[in-house]
Amino acid sequence: MCKAFKNMKPSVPNICDRIIEYGILLLVFILPFKHTASIETAALLIPLIAWIVKLKYVPDAHFAKTPLNFPIMYWGITVVLASISSIAPAYSFYEFRSQFLKQIILFFIVINNIKTNKQMLKIVYVLGISACVFSIYGICGYFNNTLTEYGRATGAFGSYSRSAMYCILVIPLILTVFFHTKNKYIKLVLILSAFLTGILLVLTFTRGPWLILFGVLLILLFRKSKKMLIAFLAALLLLVIFCGPVTERVKFTFEVKEGINRALSGRLTLWNNSFQIIKKRPILGVGYGPNIFRKMYLHPEYKFYITDPHGNFQQSDAHNLYLQIPIETGIIGLVVFMYLLARYIEYAYKSYIHTKDYFKKDILFTIFLTIIGFLVCSISGYFYEDRIGLMFWLYIAISIGAESDEK
Repeated sequence: MCKAFKNMKPSVPNICDRIIEYGILLLVFILPFKHTASIETAALLIPLIAWIVKLKYVPDAHFAKTPLNFPIMYWGITVVLASISSIAPAYSFYEFRSQFLKQIILFFIVINNIKTNKQMLKIVYVLGISACVFSIYGICGYFNNTLTEYGRATGAFGSYSRSAMYCILVIPLILTVFFHTKNKYIKLVLILSAFLTGILLVLTFTRGPWLILFGVLLILLFRKSKKMLIAFLAALLLLVIFCGPVTERVKFTFEVKEGINRALSGRLTLWNNSFQIIKKRPILGVGYGPNIFRKMYLHPEYKFYITDPHGNFQQSDAHNLYLQIPIETGIIGLVVFMYLLARYIEYAYKSYIHTKDYFKKDILFTIFLTIIGFLVCSISGYFYEDRIGLMFWLYIAISIGAESDEK
């Protein structure tokens, strides 16, 4: 068997690389769509097997050392311990397999195999096509009232807030590659994708993501194209003036007293209740998993703390990443997770400063800025789960695993 593989040396790495690349591209395409869990699993497991074969039989293949290897190991240990001590261990270990392991497998596959400019371009092209399909589906669903909640577009995520988060994650990267692509047909697809995704974002009527994307695009367009920046601001002004629902949403935002009271009243109550939960289980939390709130409702001692202030429905999460993490994994989990983020930010900044490749520099800057925007937006919402969680780790892997020179 080994001799056969040795005789096939030239073909083994090529076959493995193709399997890995196509698997990641498939995953990127299906990320925003529901009911694709089995395809998602296959798109991770098949490349994982190909990578293991590559590590075993290709002499030059090796496991990459990154500044996040140890923080990820610490985070994994914390998640396992939190799952063991969980109020619902079976659920927490299920989420460990379906959330944590998928995220980390994706990270290590990408960081060890997706390194060239050409590979990154393919990922963004597929991301652009996927976002275009996603946006058309969401926009049509909004206007025929099949994909709405409280008059807001929910898209394929079934949630206006998560659809909005997906939009602000993909638009900056699509626009960055638009500036680097010379093929006019690809440029047309990318700009159409960004435009349609922007429309869907508007239809979600989520002000936090609006503001975050505005800030990110302001910085990106100022660096890349002053003409596009002026066009963007002009289009935004026209939208605010002439689109009634958007006008009302913006006006409400600037009605300071009423706006703050309505935006924060429910969240402040929920955050205060979240602190009470953390006090009860400060070390390792109540158990890993984004839906642990629903499991807590079965326990009388937690019911008071997670009831909506109006008493009409259960809250699904803490509406704050930095409270949700200690609720799930305790203060230890929060410290480890923040350490992981700090190591990423430090390394990403250094990589950006030292990279000489112009395309790579722009990609690193955009992903870094987008991740910071995601973390800021996570102060008033919880999005780090499921498909958005996979996108988060995909972006981190791309920005850390990129090599300076295209192979």
